[in-house]
Amino acid sequence: MRIYRCWFCSSPIYPGHGIMFVRNDCKEFRFCRGKCHKAFKRKRAPRKTKWTKTHRKFAKKDLSDDFAQTFERKRNVIQKYSRENLVTTLNAIKTINHIKEKREKLFLTKRLMKGIELRKKEDVKLVETQMHLIRAPNARESETAESKQEGSVEQMDIEMEDMENKMERESLPSTSKRVVRRRLLVKDWTRLSDGVDFFHGPLTMYRLNLVVPFTPPTQD
Repeated sequence: MRIYRCWFCSSPIYPGHGIMFVRNDCKEFRFCRGKCHKAFKRKRAPRKTKWTKTHRKFAKKDLSDDFAQTFERKRNVIQKYSRENLVTTLNAIKTINHIKEKREKLFLTKRLMKGIELRKKEDVKLVETQMHLIRAPNARESETAESKQEGSVEQMDIEMEDMENKMERESLPSTSKRVVRRRLLVKDWTRLSDGVDFFHGPLTMYRLNLVVPFTPPTQD
């Protein structure tokens, strides 16, 4: 039982799966799915399509040409069966896979460290050039404290205004009494300085120079 590799994306093809295409020169091409078969018929290069493993190796995004990967090479030499060789190979496969996973993780971490360093440089450049766009982490706390202080000052001002208004209201009745004292209740005959009209009855007037009390003439 052999596990083949897809000609286009180089993913594994297990027995009973995949598509096989045989060319006129009797060369076999195996594909894992119809997507790879269509790309092959359209004569697309696997190195130029980004989702293939060959492109990732060509762009140095995945581990390639490593010692751990040499064990997966295709060997067409037929070996004689022996129980001891079978047990040793099965035990070796576990250790090889463990080593391979470790090396792949290290390769990925090293590859990603370059991006982290570039981001740090960009952040430093942004801080140096555009500091006015960046706020300090404690800026909001200081703003809230200032707003609270402003609110307390405003409350004090409002309280002072209320106290002043109360004092003014308390002083208002005395002024109203003075105004009332200036008024004059005239119940008798009165006339204006012109001496034209006579009024009889209760009449409230301000004490002005125009108003002159007048007594009617007595009859003999």
